[in-house]
Amino acid sequence: MLRTVFAAVTVAFIVLTPAQAVEVTLTPKMPVAKVDFPKGWSVTSIDRGVESRSPDEEVFLWFEVYATSDFNKVLKEHDTYFARQGVKVVGDAKTSTNSLAGVTIQATNLPATWKGAPTVLRYLVFDFGKANRQMMMSVWASPEGDRKHDAAVQGIIESLKAP
Repeated sequence: MLRTVFAAVTVAFIVLTPAQAVEVTLTPKMPVAKVDFPKGWSVTSIDRGVESRSPDEEVFLWFEVYATSDFNKVLKEHDTYFARQGVKVVGDAKTSTNSLAGVTIQATNLPATWKGAPTVLRYLVFDFGKANRQMMMSVWASPEGDRKHDAAVQGIIESLKAP
């Protein structure tokens, strides 16, 4: 998913113990963070980071590291991907900015539908203060999946740490 012609970046997976959480470095060539995914969540390498899915596939997450100057390009790729999936943005985005452990996080929630029903579409952009690097966490979920897996997603975000 979300494959681009942008230079491919590999992701190192460190399995802590069988059937337990997975710790991922984003990204080994230009590390900005490590993140832990809970037991049962799938984690797959993509060009700029990883894609993760909840065990019931009601929540999809993407973590991507890119040059700050490529933000609009990355966002356009996401818009194109979601449009191809049939996701329609049906209102104005709501954006807020917060900090967690010295990292600035801009959260954007987009009111959207998929197959005529409400869907959750959210972007979190993390600025680690590293020169010309940002990380985007994209969330696509059913409203039920968003509620059901809220604690797990919050735990994933809170697991972010320096590489």
